[in-house]
Amino acid sequence: MMKIRLFYFSILIASLILTTSVKAADEGAHTAEFLSHGVGARALGMGSAFVAIADDATATYWNPAGLTKVKKHSFSAMYSDTFSTGDGSWLSRGLVSYNFLNYVYQIED
Repeated sequence: MMKIRLFYFSILIASLILTTSVKAADEGAHTAEFLSHGVGARALGMGSAFVAIADDATATYWNPAGLTKVKKHSFSAMYSDTFSTGDGSWLSRGLVSYNFLNYVYQIED
């Protein structure tokens, strides 16, 4: 019984250590990381943890395999003008504009 507990405890500790190091490996991996936000209000509201349940038109961005779970036709559009000052100056033109438009057509079984 003690060996089984030790085995499960070691599996738990190893999984905690591995998942922490995997998450830390991605921190600061890219320049201007704040510019690479995803698409879709639902996915962004979940903190970009949307890959496993991608079941709408934004699945083409998050996980294309999730398109198999789409039950009806869907449309998704997103516009993000990150650095716009809105005054029409040279600073507000052409810096960062993130656009996404998608239509998913479900093929009948």
